[in-house]
Amino acid sequence: MENKSDLYGSILKKCGMGKKPLQYTLKKIEELKNSYSSKELAGIYNYFLTTVENPDILIEVIKFSEFCKSEETLAILMDFLRLKTCTKDSGMADKYVELRCRCAKSIAGYKDTSAVMVLLACMNNK
Repeated sequence: MENKSDLYGSILKKCGMGKKPLQYTLKKIEELKNSYSSKELAGIYNYFLTTVENPDILIEVIKFSEFCKSEETLAILMDFLRLKTCTKDSGMADKYVELRCRCAKSIAGYKDTSAVMVLLACMNNK
């Protein structure tokens, strides 16, 4: 039996990550909900969130993950929220700001008090 990381990696490849156009990849990721349970999707989305670097894909995966909330996903989202944008490309910096905003919206949906300090720190980050 293959481990979960290998399984999730093969799912990532089936979605065309890095090899196919963005819209194709997003459509394939969205279609995963038809093949996997909520618990399995949480694991898949968490893997994507920790391995994918494209902010456009990450934003969409965060939106998809809002329907199968898990403590692991919350921790990943809080880590994204703590990120500082470290790029000189202003277009890419804007994408990472958008990513952090999406994380804040998703975290708010958890209604978990452990995220309050992270949200406040993000709001005070200039």
